[in-house]
Amino acid sequence: YRAAVLGVSLGAGPALLAAADPSVAGGLTAVLALGGYASATELLRFTLTGAYAFEAETGRAPVHEEAIAQFARANGELVDAAGRRLVDNRDPAAFDRLAAELPPSTRALLDALSPGRATGGLRAPLFLIHGRQDPAVPFTESRRLAAAARAAGRPVRLAIVGGVSHVEAGRRAAGLADLARLWAAFYAFRRASGG
Repeated sequence: YRAAVLGVSLGAGPALLAAADPSVAGGLTAVLALGGYASATELLRFTLTGAYAFEAETGRAPVHEEAIAQFARANGELVDAAGRRLVDNRDPAAFDRLAAELPPSTRALLDALSPGRATGGLRAPLFLIHGRQDPAVPFTESRRLAAAARAAGRPVRLAIVGGVSHVEAGRRAAGLADLARLWAAFYAFRRASGG
C-alpha cells in the first residue's frame, strides 16, 4: 500500500506516532501536520500557563480557563493531588517543579504521547504548517518537531504563517508571503504524496 497521512491539531500527535510505527512507516509517501505538537509536556505548559518557548523564541498567550476545566474533567483519573496542583497553577516558573511531582506513570504517559521523540521512525517526508498566532498549540511546537526530524536525518518542510489561527483562517488576511509559503508547502506535500 502507499498512503499519505494528515494530522490536524491535537490529532497530529497520534497521527505522527502512527506514521513513525515501523509496521506502517514504509508504506507512507508523505506526512503533514497542521497545527501539531512535539511535546505533550510543552503543550500542557502552554495550556496551563500560556508560556511557550523553543530555542530563542519565547512568549506568553492568554490562558483559556474553560479549556483547562474541560481537560481536568475529561482526565479525572490523571488529576490526583499532584495533578490538581499542576492544573491549578498558572505560574510558568512553577510548572517544571509541579510537573516533576506527577506520578511516574503520568510522566511516562506524557512522554509516550510526544511525537517529537518518534520522528526518527518516519520514512516519508514530513510537512509542518502552523499559524503564528495559534491560540491552542504554540507555533514553537512545529519548530520543535522540525528540529527533531532534522536531528534524526529526516526530510522536513516547515511553514509558520500569520494568516492561520489554529487550523482555520485567522482574523487578519494572509499576506502574499504567507500565501506563497502555504501554497509551496501544500504543493510539495501533494507531489510527495502522489497527488
